Amino acid sequence: MASCDDVDVDSVNFITRRPWMANIPRALSQIKDDLAKLLSPHFIEQVCREGGHTWRRRLLDPVTLIHVFILQILHHNTACSHLPHLAGRKFTGRRGDPGPGCLSR
Repeated sequence: MASCDDVDVDSVNFITRRPWMANIPRALSQIKDDLAKLLSPHFIEQVCREGGHTWRRRLLDPVTLIHVFILQILHHNTACSHLPHLAGRKFTGRRGDPGPGCLSR
């Protein structure tokens, strides 16, 4: 008769656990949902200042621009025209331009 002492714990965990790659889509989804928490506005502005950058208060300030750029990457490098929808903001480029986010990169 088998007992708990006869069970190889490592093999049980291997069989019952999901492969680590199965967790990647879930992690990316959490990043998409909580981007502002994970990459705070204060941190982005601090890094920009330390880098010697200055900016004016505009629709696409450094925080918004960085967040939109990361969202674009997380959505498989979606088209720049799709970025306002992802960001939940209204912005467009100048005549014929793909958009200020694309130009700023």
